[in-house]
Amino acid sequence: MNQHNIIIFSDLDGCLLDHNNYSFSIAKPLLQQLEKLGIPLILNSSKTQLEIEKTQRDMNLNCPFIIENGAAIYFTMEQTKQLVKLEGETLDYVDHYAIKRFAQYHEQILSVANRLRKKYQFQYKGFSDMTTDQISGLTQLSKEDAFLASQRNFSEPLLWQDNQARLLQFKQLLSNQN
Repeated sequence: MNQHNIIIFSDLDGCLLDHNNYSFSIAKPLLQQLEKLGIPLILNSSKTQLEIEKTQRDMNLNCPFIIENGAAIYFTMEQTKQLVKLEGETLDYVDHYAIKRFAQYHEQILSVANRLRKKYQFQYKGFSDMTTDQISGLTQLSKEDAFLASQRNFSEPLLWQDNQARLLQFKQLLSNQN
Protein backbone atom coordinates (compact mmCIF):
# COMPACT_ATOMS: atom_id res chain seq x y z
CA MET A 1 0.00 0.00 0.00
CA ASN A 2 1.11 3.59 -0.39
CA GLN A 3 2.21 5.82 2.48
CA HIS A 4 -1.11 7.70 2.47
CA ASN A 5 -3.37 4.62 2.44
CA ILE A 6 -5.25 6.23 -0.42
CA ILE A 7 -6.58 4.62 -3.58
CA ILE A 8 -8.34 6.67 -6.25
CA PHE A 9 -11.01 5.18 -8.51
CA SER A 10 -11.94 7.01 -11.69
CA ASP A 11 -14.02 6.56 -14.80
CA LEU A 12 -12.32 7.42 -18.07
CA ASP A 13 -14.71 9.09 -20.51
CA GLY A 14 -15.33 12.67 -19.43
CA CYS A 15 -13.17 12.26 -16.33
CA LEU A 16 -9.61 11.45 -17.39
CA LEU A 17 -10.30 11.34 -21.13
CA ASP A 18 -11.66 14.24 -23.14
CA HIS A 19 -15.05 13.25 -24.61
CA ASN A 20 -14.23 14.84 -27.96
CA ASN A 21 -10.78 13.44 -28.73
CA TYR A 22 -10.09 10.82 -25.98
CA SER A 23 -6.94 12.71 -25.00
CA PHE A 24 -5.76 12.53 -21.39
CA SER A 25 -3.37 15.49 -21.76
CA ILE A 26 -5.26 17.61 -19.22
CA ALA A 27 -4.92 14.79 -16.65
CA LYS A 28 -1.16 14.31 -17.12
CA PRO A 29 -0.13 16.55 -14.18
CA LEU A 30 -2.52 14.66 -11.90
CA LEU A 31 -1.23 11.29 -13.13
CA GLN A 32 2.36 12.40 -12.52
CA GLN A 33 1.51 13.62 -9.00
CA LEU A 34 -0.26 10.35 -8.14
CA GLU A 35 2.73 8.37 -9.40
CA LYS A 36 5.12 10.56 -7.39
CA LEU A 37 3.03 10.00 -4.24
CA GLY A 38 2.61 6.29 -4.92
CA ILE A 39 -1.18 6.56 -4.97
CA PRO A 40 -2.81 3.88 -7.14
CA LEU A 41 -5.35 5.00 -9.74
CA ILE A 42 -7.92 2.28 -10.41
CA LEU A 43 -9.65 2.77 -13.75
CA ASN A 44 -13.35 1.84 -13.69
CA SER A 45 -15.01 1.89 -17.07
CA SER A 46 -17.48 0.39 -19.50
CA LYS A 47 -14.44 -0.34 -21.66
CA THR A 48 -13.12 -3.85 -22.27
CA GLN A 49 -9.96 -5.40 -20.88
CA LEU A 50 -8.08 -4.68 -24.11
CA GLU A 51 -9.24 -1.05 -24.16
CA ILE A 52 -8.18 -0.51 -20.55
CA GLU A 53 -4.82 -2.20 -21.14
CA LYS A 54 -4.18 0.17 -24.07
CA THR A 55 -5.23 3.18 -21.98
CA GLN A 56 -3.02 2.09 -19.09
CA ARG A 57 -0.03 1.75 -21.45
CA ASP A 58 -0.73 5.22 -22.86
CA MET A 59 -1.05 6.70 -19.34
CA ASN A 60 1.91 4.72 -17.98
CA LEU A 61 -0.26 3.10 -15.29
CA ASN A 62 0.17 -0.30 -13.70
CA CYS A 63 -2.75 -0.74 -11.34
CA PRO A 64 -5.69 -3.10 -11.06
CA PHE A 65 -8.63 -2.09 -13.25
CA ILE A 66 -12.38 -2.61 -13.47
CA ILE A 67 -13.95 -3.40 -16.83
CA GLU A 68 -17.34 -3.46 -18.52
CA ASN A 69 -19.32 -1.44 -15.95
CA GLY A 70 -18.10 -3.30 -12.89
CA ALA A 71 -18.29 -6.81 -14.34
CA ALA A 72 -14.79 -7.74 -13.15
CA ILE A 73 -11.65 -6.47 -11.44
CA TYR A 74 -8.33 -7.43 -13.02
CA PHE A 75 -5.18 -7.79 -10.91
CA THR A 76 -1.74 -8.89 -12.01
CA MET A 77 -0.39 -11.67 -9.83
CA GLU A 78 2.04 -9.21 -8.23
CA GLN A 79 -0.80 -6.79 -7.43
CA THR A 80 -2.76 -9.48 -5.60
CA LYS A 81 0.18 -9.72 -3.19
CA GLN A 82 0.81 -5.97 -2.82
CA LEU A 83 -2.42 -4.03 -3.01
CA VAL A 84 -5.30 -6.03 -1.64
CA LYS A 85 -6.13 -8.85 0.68
CA LEU A 86 -8.03 -11.44 -1.32
CA GLU A 87 -8.10 -14.30 1.15
CA GLY A 88 -11.24 -16.36 0.76
CA GLU A 89 -12.16 -14.73 -2.56
CA THR A 90 -13.00 -16.85 -5.58
CA LEU A 91 -10.77 -15.73 -8.42
CA ASP A 92 -10.36 -16.79 -12.03
CA TYR A 93 -6.84 -16.93 -13.41
CA VAL A 94 -6.41 -16.00 -17.07
CA ASP A 95 -3.05 -15.22 -18.64
CA HIS A 96 -1.16 -13.11 -16.08
CA TYR A 97 -4.31 -11.88 -14.30
CA ALA A 98 -6.26 -12.84 -11.23
CA ILE A 99 -9.86 -11.83 -11.97
CA LYS A 100 -12.60 -11.17 -9.46
CA ARG A 101 -15.74 -11.33 -11.55
CA PHE A 102 -19.25 -10.17 -10.72
CA ALA A 103 -20.92 -11.20 -13.99
CA GLN A 104 -21.25 -14.18 -16.29
CA TYR A 105 -18.77 -14.65 -19.09
CA HIS A 106 -19.63 -13.18 -22.50
CA GLU A 107 -20.31 -16.58 -24.08
CA GLN A 108 -22.90 -17.39 -21.40
CA ILE A 109 -24.59 -14.01 -21.84
CA LEU A 110 -24.72 -14.47 -25.63
CA SER A 111 -26.13 -17.96 -25.26
CA VAL A 112 -29.04 -16.75 -23.11
CA ALA A 113 -29.68 -13.60 -25.17
CA ASN A 114 -29.60 -15.46 -28.48
CA ARG A 115 -31.93 -18.15 -27.16
CA LEU A 116 -34.41 -15.44 -26.08
CA ARG A 117 -33.98 -13.57 -29.36
CA LYS A 118 -34.79 -16.69 -31.34
CA LYS A 119 -37.71 -17.79 -29.16
CA TYR A 120 -39.41 -14.35 -28.95
CA GLN A 121 -38.16 -12.88 -32.24
CA PHE A 122 -36.60 -9.84 -30.54
CA GLN A 123 -35.06 -7.36 -32.97
CA TYR A 124 -31.60 -6.10 -32.01
CA LYS A 125 -27.99 -6.18 -33.10
CA GLY A 126 -25.24 -6.82 -30.61
CA PHE A 127 -21.58 -6.01 -31.02
CA SER A 128 -21.03 -9.71 -31.70
CA ASP A 129 -23.39 -9.41 -34.71
CA MET A 130 -21.47 -6.46 -36.16
CA THR A 131 -18.25 -6.04 -38.05
CA THR A 132 -15.51 -3.77 -36.79
CA ASP A 133 -16.48 -1.27 -39.52
CA GLN A 134 -20.11 -1.28 -38.33
CA ILE A 135 -19.07 -0.74 -34.70
CA SER A 136 -16.73 2.05 -35.79
CA GLY A 137 -19.51 3.76 -37.75
CA LEU A 138 -21.98 3.40 -34.91
CA THR A 139 -19.65 4.56 -32.12
CA GLN A 140 -17.34 6.94 -34.02
CA LEU A 141 -14.36 4.96 -32.70
CA SER A 142 -11.35 4.33 -34.92
CA LYS A 143 -11.30 0.85 -36.47
CA GLU A 144 -8.56 -0.20 -34.05
CA ASP A 145 -10.53 1.06 -31.04
CA ALA A 146 -13.76 -0.47 -32.40
CA PHE A 147 -11.99 -3.83 -32.61
CA LEU A 148 -10.83 -3.49 -28.99
CA ALA A 149 -14.38 -2.53 -27.94
CA SER A 150 -15.74 -5.62 -29.66
CA GLN A 151 -13.58 -7.95 -27.58
CA ARG A 152 -16.09 -8.39 -24.76
CA ASN A 153 -15.46 -10.60 -21.72
CA PHE A 154 -18.63 -10.00 -19.67
CA SER A 155 -21.16 -7.85 -21.53
CA GLU A 156 -22.80 -7.31 -24.91
CA PRO A 157 -23.81 -3.82 -26.03
CA LEU A 158 -27.05 -3.90 -28.01
CA LEU A 159 -28.59 -1.67 -30.63
CA TRP A 160 -32.27 -2.26 -29.83
CA GLN A 161 -34.44 -2.31 -32.97
CA ASP A 162 -37.73 -3.35 -31.40
CA ASN A 163 -40.33 -1.35 -29.47
CA GLN A 164 -40.08 -0.26 -25.82
CA ALA A 165 -42.62 -2.81 -24.54
CA ARG A 166 -40.57 -5.61 -26.04
CA LEU A 167 -37.43 -4.15 -24.53
CA LEU A 168 -39.06 -4.34 -21.09
CA GLN A 169 -40.09 -7.92 -21.83
CA PHE A 170 -36.52 -8.77 -22.89
CA LYS A 171 -35.09 -7.22 -19.71
CA GLN A 172 -37.58 -9.16 -17.57
CA LEU A 173 -36.78 -12.42 -19.30
CA LEU A 174 -33.07 -11.79 -18.85
CA SER A 175 -33.48 -11.00 -15.15
CA ASN A 176 -35.39 -14.27 -14.70
CA GLN A 177 -32.33 -16.17 -15.98
CA ASN A 178 -30.32 -15.51 -12.79
